[in-house]
Amino acid sequence: MSLNQKFIVAIAAVIAAPVLLVVIFLLSTNDIERQISGPVTIGPGWTDIRPTKPLKVSRHTQSINIYVSDAHEENMPASDPSGKSWAMRFPDGSVARPEVEVLDQYGNLFRLDSASFLVKEGTVSDLGGGMGFSTGFNVAIDSNFPPDRVYPLVRIRSDKPIRVSKVTWFCHTGK
Repeated sequence: MSLNQKFIVAIAAVIAAPVLLVVIFLLSTNDIERQISGPVTIGPGWTDIRPTKPLKVSRHTQSINIYVSDAHEENMPASDPSGKSWAMRFPDGSVARPEVEVLDQYGNLFRLDSASFLVKEGTVSDLGGGMGFSTGFNVAIDSNFPPDRVYPLVRIRSDKPIRVSKVTWFCHTGK
């Protein structure tokens, strides 16, 4: 092999290696995010969301993610390490923390009290995307929800009306 050919092979390898690593990383991601509602306004009364196909447990953890259209920022009081008072603070100073419930096929109610903040779509660190809600992780079943059933109903309400761009069922397995 000539020197030029070796040089071209070396350059191709340098370019191909990072691309290959990115492809492998993207293929190994075990997240599934299924949209269950489009734009909706969530208010003080329960908003029922009945997905076209009932939700099923998949992956290791599950949550309901609420993507909020209205501008807001995270409200995480330092005096509350439990996260129970985490909420969204809006430009007018008002604060909202939606309540989320999931019902299974047997009518059992699961209150989703464990909150997280969502990164705004198109950014990597702006936590103004909305909030995710789940139950506490159950070590006995290795999941947030019992996997032996389906979940046909999600209910959401908020004392402060909020405009939502979409609601998703998010299933994740950490790497």
